[in-house]
Amino acid sequence: MQRSVYSVLLISVSLLSGPLASAQTSNNSTDATVEDTNSLRVMVQQLEQRIQRLEARTRISTADDTSKNTAPQATAQNQKTAPTAAVVISRYWLSENADFSQVNEAPLREGRMTMESMISLNPRHYGYRNRGFFDTYLDPSRFPVTAVTINGELLLEQAGVYQLEVKPTPPREVGGAGNVEVSVELDVGGQTVYAMPFSKSLTTRQQTVKLLAGQQPMELRIVARSPGFGPSPTGTKVYIGLQAKGEISPRPLNSYLVR
Repeated sequence: MQRSVYSVLLISVSLLSGPLASAQTSNNSTDATVEDTNSLRVMVQQLEQRIQRLEARTRISTADDTSKNTAPQATAQNQKTAPTAAVVISRYWLSENADFSQVNEAPLREGRMTMESMISLNPRHYGYRNRGFFDTYLDPSRFPVTAVTINGELLLEQAGVYQLEVKPTPPREVGGAGNVEVSVELDVGGQTVYAMPFSKSLTTRQQTVKLLAGQQPMELRIVARSPGFGPSPTGTKVYIGLQAKGEISPRPLNSYLVR
């Protein structure tokens, strides 16, 4: 529509330019001719102004259409690739209570912390330093229980069945049997997907778990306890791996965390 109006205006200017030129070159000019010439000049100026306004509107409309077509696409791409920011929170307990409960006791240390592939229950790993000359936390008769809880957000690229691998490593005396027991629980998306009761065994556990794709909350709970003698439960370490379909080996759980 704008192009047709533009063409008509151009034709009008060209048609009016002829009489204007003839009127200016005529040797027998009269007052009426002068008035007609002035009128034609005003009309030409008005038509030229309308043409300029139409050209300006055409450029603005084209720019708006281009921005409308490209902006939503860029926004959609950003929303698809960017995960929501998340924080990994660790809570650590060193308890004198053999009947330890995470609900009833405040943690010794709590705050943001990077989750390692091998999770340690040593208090030094969580920034705790003994004030005395000796590390009293190594005495299982005084501190028979240690525990850690890690909260974060998992980001899974695909939904389906995953292979979960849990490798507890409770401490043992040289040449002797272990007496430290370890329990592990893992929640994903508000549901407990794995629970290992207290055990002294060093055996690697494997279990299939069904998980959803996308970003979802995770909570890992590990507790190590001693009968009050032998190695300290603070020497416990636990590895947890997760293997998706199509992968040949599990990856550490921390590699799935949003950071």
